[in-house]
Amino acid sequence: MDDVPSLIESYLAGARQGVAPGGLYVEGDVLYLDGWWQAAFRLATDAYLVQAEPPPSSTHAIELLQAGLARRGLQTIPGEHPLVHAVTYAELSLTGVEWTLWASDAERGQTALTHRTAPETAPDVGWSASAPSVWDHPAAGDVSADFAASLQAGMPPSVVLAVGLDPERVAELEAVVPDCRVQAADLGGAVAACGVTVPHLVIADAATEDGRRFLLEFRAEACGRHVPVAAVADDAGVTGADVTLDAAVSPAAWGDQLRALLPEA
Repeated sequence: MDDVPSLIESYLAGARQGVAPGGLYVEGDVLYLDGWWQAAFRLATDAYLVQAEPPPSSTHAIELLQAGLARRGLQTIPGEHPLVHAVTYAELSLTGVEWTLWASDAERGQTALTHRTAPETAPDVGWSASAPSVWDHPAAGDVSADFAASLQAGMPPSVVLAVGLDPERVAELEAVVPDCRVQAADLGGAVAACGVTVPHLVIADAATEDGRRFLLEFRAEACGRHVPVAAVADDAGVTGADVTLDAAVSPAAWGDQLRALLPEA
């Protein structure tokens, strides 16, 4: 299956991470085109905002997105929706952009918008009470739903980014997590690579100062706030890491620790 429709189906199924060729990727509730253009914003499970502006490049992604929304029983909701601009400014830092509201009906669309601006006063629209809103910082969530949605959409199940590890260890990692795609990156460009790759797990060589600096920089970036990180080091308790992997042993010995960090199928 082509990666572009697979990613769009995964996004509509609830995935919050994913990447496809051509700069199409999902981060949180946003679907991006060309690596930067916010094509859609998920308000709730049955309400979305889709940019009404022309995309920056020729693509069939918008048509695929609209077709996917229609298959789920959603429709465009005509009329003025003042809360749209409040939501997109607060969530996306965008002003002066026209959006189309898609929802199961007008009432659900308005409810979803209200929930995003004042969640404590709105009825349930398919999100938990701790769902991200303009008033609170999103907490790290369970990525199992992302994983399952990716599987259903035919996408690779998980991406493991190996940062600063030698090629031999990267090859061994592929055997330890055979259901994942292991991608190697140098320490120098790893932070940028994370923003494009959107990994489910990062494994970084933290035996050097450069490696430990990467962990701090990665955690400071939006793409690195909620991604599990395993640090390969000689000592425990590396700042910025969820677990420390013993650098003195082979990756085969890390299996249980790594599988505990990966989302379940």
